[in-house]
Amino acid sequence: MQHSSLRRMFLLGLAAVTLAVAIAFAALHGEGGENDPLCTLGHSLGASSAWAGCNPTQDPYCPSGCCIGKTRYDIPTGCAWQNGQCRPTGYDPQTLSCTSGCLTTSVACGVVNGQCQLVSHTLTCCTSLPTPTPPPPPTLTLEFQCSLWGLGGWCRDGGQLKAVGTDPSGGTITVSGSLNDPANTPIACQGTGSCTAIVPLPEGLGTAQATATSRYGKVQASMDWLYDPTYPALQFTLAPSSPDGQNGWYITAPTVTLQGSDATSGIASLEISPDGATWYPSPWTVPDGQYNLILRAMDRAGNITQTQTALQVDTTPPQVLYQIPSP
Repeated sequence: MQHSSLRRMFLLGLAAVTLAVAIAFAALHGEGGENDPLCTLGHSLGASSAWAGCNPTQDPYCPSGCCIGKTRYDIPTGCAWQNGQCRPTGYDPQTLSCTSGCLTTSVACGVVNGQCQLVSHTLTCCTSLPTPTPPPPPTLTLEFQCSLWGLGGWCRDGGQLKAVGTDPSGGTITVSGSLNDPANTPIACQGTGSCTAIVPLPEGLGTAQATATSRYGKVQASMDWLYDPTYPALQFTLAPSSPDGQNGWYITAPTVTLQGSDATSGIASLEISPDGATWYPSPWTVPDGQYNLILRAMDRAGNITQTQTALQVDTTPPQVLYQIPSP
């Protein structure tokens, strides 16, 4: 009795091992899950054969395991003992339509009561996959750089645009665009992961527009610039235009009038100072005295053009004092 029980336990154990081996062998002939070596091989090679559920060279979201979708699985058509193992004698290639987390009832070779035969087998024909997170799109920054800032956002010297495009995924990034100046100055660079373009700005004001493009999308950016490195022009007139007294003196109070021009940012102020501390707007009538007048024109960017002129003014007639002697 004891010998018979041991023999029965041995046969049951052998049957279980045989069934497991047969099922594993059958799984190697189809996309039985994410650990299927043929499935993994097909994906790693980027193959578009029946073994590959998707092509990673075309689909960036393809995982390393089997993809959800239609997959091929070779169903055993018969079973027989081969070298002491219950092995399939033939296969029926079938295409199984899978959905997320699906289980499909199929068959495999197994041992039942010592007989090698087809047995019911639950086949995981696809892997349950989370919703993929799309790779991030590229980024683009446009920076208005200046070595000497002026007033009201104007740059007075060293104006340039710095464009930086970045692909967070480390792929190829391309930046293209232009300034809306008369020359339509281009903005362009290309690199792996990131690229930078430095564009000297022309004098004037305008808008830069550019686009950064990567495999995963594109993004646009714009930037306004104000650049005036040119000093304003300055002229002045006097009325009377020349001294009307003797020895270079004005005996009529002269009026100083300034004329300024600036083609880019425009004139902000025209001023006159008798001492460099107090400033008067043009025009200004000069009082009596001797002066080295300071004349200046400032544009809206803060550029200042300055000059000087000397004036002598005496509008007061001399006084005559006389005394009548006593009789």
